Amino acid sequence: MKIRMFTRMKIPAILLAVVMVLASCGVDSAGTPTGAGGSGFSNIFDSLQQPKDAEQTYAPKETESADALTDGQPTMPSSAPPSAATSPPAVTPPSAATSPPAATPPPTTTPPPSVVSNAISFPYQFSAVDLYGNAVTDGTLGEKEVFLVHLWATWCPPCIVEMPDFPELMDMYGDRVGFIALLTDYDTNLSGAINIVQSSGISDSFIMINAYEQSVEPLLALLESGFVPTTVLISKHGISEQIVGAHGMGYAAFIDELLG
Repeated sequence: MKIRMFTRMKIPAILLAVVMVLASCGVDSAGTPTGAGGSGFSNIFDSLQQPKDAEQTYAPKETESADALTDGQPTMPSSAPPSAATSPPAVTPPSAATSPPAATPPPTTTPPPSVVSNAISFPYQFSAVDLYGNAVTDGTLGEKEVFLVHLWATWCPPCIVEMPDFPELMDMYGDRVGFIALLTDYDTNLSGAINIVQSSGISDSFIMINAYEQSVEPLLALLESGFVPTTVLISKHGISEQIVGAHGMGYAAFIDELLG
């Protein structure tokens, strides 16, 4: 029963309150509330009558408000997206095989002067037979820079003593010096002369002639000293040295001076 009474009394009270509010505020001809309480209702009505795009114009304010809220607050650094995988460096193709440098030809060298550049023919003509019976002439000696003409005898001790030195002299000078010897024995001791020559190791390139059995006057004229042993050296300048007596290896000093 009380419940009913309360319900019946509550509804008229609410209506009465609404009437009083409306009476104090008033409503204009457009239906808009006016009066002391009009501003409150006006604000309510204005908010209800805002165009729909007001939310769109207000959206930036929300963004700005959000920014304002974060102002002064620590911000997390934005993580950059992982960069694309770095591609490996381009492989440079191997260069073409370098061809070896062209071989440099050896420098041109001037050949040494011929050892027979000052060679001459034997200047005196003769024709004879050596101790072994072989025919020899001035042409047999060929061309040399120096000719050694030696006068000796089997009965001359100094001649026999120095005879073994001639093979060594021949080896020293080779083709540069020609050797010829004249045997002056009166008794034509041919066998004794051959024995001395062979025992001394003298080769047949050292021309040995028995001067008194043959016509070799031009050669004997070279050895006009009348002594044995006597040696004459002939070069391009003619008779350069006439050496009397045995000198053995000492002849080398005279020969070297002529050869220069």
